Amino acid sequence: MLYLRLSIVCIFLSACASTQQAASQTSQLDLSIPTVDHNTQTVVLLHGLNRTSRSMKPMAKELAANGYKVCNIDYPSRYFPVKTLAVDFVLPKINDCVGQQEKVHFVSHSLGGIVIRSLDSELKKFNTGNFVMLSPPNQGSEAVDRLSNIWGFKRMAGPAGASLGTGADSVANNVPIPSMPFGIIAAKYSNSPMSWLIPGDDDGKVTLKRMQLEQMQDFFIVKNTHSFMMRDKDTIHQVLYFLQNGFFEKAKSY
Repeated sequence: MLYLRLSIVCIFLSACASTQQAASQTSQLDLSIPTVDHNTQTVVLLHGLNRTSRSMKPMAKELAANGYKVCNIDYPSRYFPVKTLAVDFVLPKINDCVGQQEKVHFVSHSLGGIVIRSLDSELKKFNTGNFVMLSPPNQGSEAVDRLSNIWGFKRMAGPAGASLGTGADSVANNVPIPSMPFGIIAAKYSNSPMSWLIPGDDDGKVTLKRMQLEQMQDFFIVKNTHSFMMRDKDTIHQVLYFLQNGFFEKAKSY
């Protein structure tokens, strides 16, 4: 029984995903979107829980190919609370990478969206553009609620991951609504038994309902899972489209 519980906890963490499957989903991208003026616009990328900047490399590559300067930021997602991650690790790297005059957009995966939201007041000094969140636990995750009392979960998820429940005191429910225009892309499928613990449609970690915020400009669903969506060609296409237009290309929505 203990082994089963620890296995479920491991599945909750994105690092348990297969990189071979992820790599197969990024081949031969066809992103027919006009490029922007090189180095006049920057995109900050922020990975999710228990991942690294490597998980965002396919997206970084396509953004750069479309004329953006890219800041693909690494941060120790499992070892500190959200605010510490944001202020002590992420914000200094944004300051080092982004100039005061250039327009800066943001793209986050999962926990990364909560980290960016927690920096909302600090980011107002920049010339901010658009913000795309990939499967963010914007209203918390029922998976965290269900796993919070399992031995070893808090240690494996870390202070940030363990703080993303659905309760009123959850960090996810107490960070600012983004000031910049933002859209949300949700993964439609689950490859995780975590879905058994989550009511409603979900991506294996978060329900589609709890990803959303009333103030969002747009919402889009892709045929992928929470763990692999950031590498998916349709996800990357929609990110590029939203950064330039402030809304998603609805013709391909699922």
